[in-house]
Amino acid sequence: MTKQSLPPQIQRYDHGTHLEIIRSWRSPYAWFLLVFSALWWIVTTEVIQNTSMIEEISLIDRYLPLIFVIAGLLCSYSALAALFNRTYINAHPAKLVIKHAPLLWPGGKTLDATQIIEFSIRKINKHHNDGILTRYTLMANTRSGREIKLLSNLPHRRHAAFIKKQLEQYFQT
Repeated sequence: MTKQSLPPQIQRYDHGTHLEIIRSWRSPYAWFLLVFSALWWIVTTEVIQNTSMIEEISLIDRYLPLIFVIAGLLCSYSALAALFNRTYINAHPAKLVIKHAPLLWPGGKTLDATQIIEFSIRKINKHHNDGILTRYTLMANTRSGREIKLLSNLPHRRHAAFIKKQLEQYFQT
């Protein structure tokens, strides 16, 4: 496998005993989210400072900034995850392991590879004010008839297709 045939943000390693595919989450969106988060904290700090100077304040107004703090924490965490996280896909002869690190993120799983009969790609169109945002989801179909989401929110079809092809070749499904 040459470096040129790898899609951007994806690395592939054949460790002999298992196949490892690593996908970086870093994108222009991550930088936007980081800047947005910084601006959010500037505004939130100003609101909290102004609120703390008011002597007589209702209970609701006293705790209202807490909503902004929680939203800021979620936004900051998402920005850091988008900058630093990677998805690790480890294909072993008997299992398929998917995890997101270094920051905790939902979606990790371990599957019995002998139960997977095929992999598929699902195209997801999300409608926004500016138009349609297309994302891709990699699925695994099992012998029991279950369809399991392996990876979601992939921005490029070539990422999903590359990972699908690598897993199919490894497991020979």
